[in-house]
Amino acid sequence: MFDIENIHGPKTIEGALDILESRENVKIIAGGTDVLIKLHHGSMQGVELLSLRDIEELNDIKLNDKEE
Repeated sequence: MFDIENIHGPKTIEGALDILESRENVKIIAGGTDVLIKLHHGSMQGVELLSLRDIEELNDIKLNDKEE
């Protein structure tokens, strides 16, 4: 039905960067709603998905008062 080649789920930012550098047709996702819409419209054929969901470093936003 859908033509997704693979779904990658790295645990680290470095792992995500390695996948991006080594694969040609990778789309980054951090949710999925837009992916379903694009799949139904046929605009994501033959792609690999890179999910950022399991990268713990990206789960928080920290504010720092220091100017750098």
